[in-house]
Amino acid sequence: MMGLKRGDKVLLVTNQDGSLALYPMATDVTPRISLVLEVNADKMLERNVLERILVGAYLEGIKRVIFKTSNPDDPKFERLKQISQKLINARYTVTPDAVEFEFQQNFDADFTNLVVRLSASLLSMIAYIKRAINGQPEYLKNIEKMENEIDRDYWWALRILVASQINRGLAINLGFRNPAHIIGNRAIIRALELAGDYAYEIAQDLQELIDSYGNIPKDTADIIAKTIDKCEDLISHSIYALHALDPLRANENLNEALELREELRRTCLELADKTIDKKFLIYLSRLISRLIDVVESVSTINEVIINRCLGNEETIPRFRHLELRRE
Repeated sequence: MMGLKRGDKVLLVTNQDGSLALYPMATDVTPRISLVLEVNADKMLERNVLERILVGAYLEGIKRVIFKTSNPDDPKFERLKQISQKLINARYTVTPDAVEFEFQQNFDADFTNLVVRLSASLLSMIAYIKRAINGQPEYLKNIEKMENEIDRDYWWALRILVASQINRGLAINLGFRNPAHIIGNRAIIRALELAGDYAYEIAQDLQELIDSYGNIPKDTADIIAKTIDKCEDLISHSIYALHALDPLRANENLNEALELREELRRTCLELADKTIDKKFLIYLSRLISRLIDVVESVSTINEVIINRCLGNEETIPRFRHLELRRE
């Protein structure tokens, strides 16, 4: 059924129920996806729908998307071309009656490296925000670039996860021996991407605040910068716990996140007591609120770590006082 022949390499995997599964380990584990999506773009008048079709097709593993049109020079296709620059292994061609996007099916990627890149981009965004709060607003100009990098890596990682669900051999090659890991990894990259979105919103509000009021007063900036330092620590500790698969460290991180959320709420009330200008206070409140959202998103990573370690006989001893056995 799997097309095995003499001399082929195979991988024998023990499933969670104790059964054995045999998977071919051929050199080429790329899913043979040949779906082509044709879109009558001239009749698709709903706002933003073409952009969402393009990204959705990319994530779902569709090989080609053809936007049929009588006017390939329409500005809406320029927007699609810009979006395609965020899609790894994507290219486009323009003909007199269509704009076509093709997604190359090369899944030779290190998923762990993608997570590292996502977290590094997020930490850079947070660091730039802290610099802007401390009187160096020029660093905010780097935020959009980092947010684009996060989107690019997130969409590529999600495309890989979808392909792994289709092709078990690819999943094994990428280290996803347990199918549940694909779900957990989806939650992890979504958490990092969402945290990046919140950081981008913080940067936008901060830029508006600085444009309207100038740099934040030092006493207020010091209060906010202190909480941002703790956000940076939480992100770093969470990524460490993920790579080490350390459930106890993940538990500490979740406790740290609970305390940080409460501290951010107290900070918001403290700033309300000392801020007279209502509009200025709204900007500060939004900033603090989005930092809380970042903390909530990063907490998800630690929840996945604990769940992953509980469901694996090899990692359950890392809890020190737990035993997992079969009945």
